[in-house]
Amino acid sequence: MHRWTWCRFLSNTDVVACRQVKLLLLDRNLMWTVRLKGAAEAFGATVAVLGEAPESVPEFDIAIVDLGVPAFVEAIPQLKASGGKVVGRSGHKETELREAGKAAGCDLIATNGALAKNLQATLSRVL
Repeated sequence: MHRWTWCRFLSNTDVVACRQVKLLLLDRNLMWTVRLKGAAEAFGATVAVLGEAPESVPEFDIAIVDLGVPAFVEAIPQLKASGGKVVGRSGHKETELREAGKAAGCDLIATNGALAKNLQATLSRVL
């Protein structure tokens, strides 16, 4: 299976390090968790799923956070402080949730439709 890798470049020609992308899902919705996890694993990312806000943050490159869970939104600054990128997930009509995600520090706010349609391309926008 092809693994989705994240590479850090020193210049246009010098690769410093490449490794498999680690995705963290903060989501309680079983349908979305299964769908996102399956799609991410299909393109080679490793995936950890948390149904509760983490007390200590596991290592990750990108976290997808369900903005409909207040405890997850409150955890965004902690996730950002760990050095990973944070993508907030909400429905396209949930403007208040998207605004809360922006205020909390999400690197990207993505609709459910964008994530469902092309997860890898959407996540590539933050790497």
